[in-house]
Amino acid sequence: DLPLLSAGAPFKTGGRNQVNASDYTLIKKGPIALKNVADLYVYPNTLEVVKVTGADVKDWLEMSAGQFNEVTDAKTDLLNKEFRSYNFDILDGLTYDIDITKPAKFDFNGVVVKEDASRVQNIKYQGKEIKDNQEFLVATNNYRAGSATFPGLGQGKKIVYKSAYETRNVISDFIKAKQPVDYQADNNWSLVASKPITVDFDSAEAAADYTKRYEGITNTGEKRAGETGTFLKFKLDVPMKDFNV
Repeated sequence: DLPLLSAGAPFKTGGRNQVNASDYTLIKKGPIALKNVADLYVYPNTLEVVKVTGADVKDWLEMSAGQFNEVTDAKTDLLNKEFRSYNFDILDGLTYDIDITKPAKFDFNGVVVKEDASRVQNIKYQGKEIKDNQEFLVATNNYRAGSATFPGLGQGKKIVYKSAYETRNVISDFIKAKQPVDYQADNNWSLVASKPITVDFDSAEAAADYTKRYEGITNTGEKRAGETGTFLKFKLDVPMKDFNV
């Protein structure tokens, strides 16, 4: 009877390691093959479920929000290069905002750096603000469920279900069973700021073909060679949101 959420993170992220600009997934229009699923989910993780509280969920999201720097008018680099992209979990089933003008609560190793930091705002389940003592089940993988890095997960003590079933097989079976599958993002989270601000980020050169699909992204045309492929610099306009209203 508990609310069921799911956690997912990106693995191939367009060269956030600043070396391999070809490190991204591109599935062309047409039938999906098993190799595409393996490209989406590159690790042999298995399915597990954890039982957590609303307070745990908040810390989980605060940790994930460390993917982004605290930006200012003078410091506009969006992505924290020390943060591993596979630790940027999205918790689907919730809606929330990440205020990138606020400091991070945790560093990239999960160590508290600012106890009272709260950059993840407006966390809601089915339109209602979650409570600290509210309980949730979260479907995730064995790597995250047993994590000693992520706060709130208790180094595996919150696990209530384990499966030997690989996540890649879960994805493959879902695609087979749910044709046609809706691949549209549900936009359950947003980047926001305490005032309108423009930030910078690098991605693969091939990303230039997709900027028109997303409002607020501009290709600056600035290029930088990586060891593999070429990087492009993009700008993103982050809207203001006042949580005191």
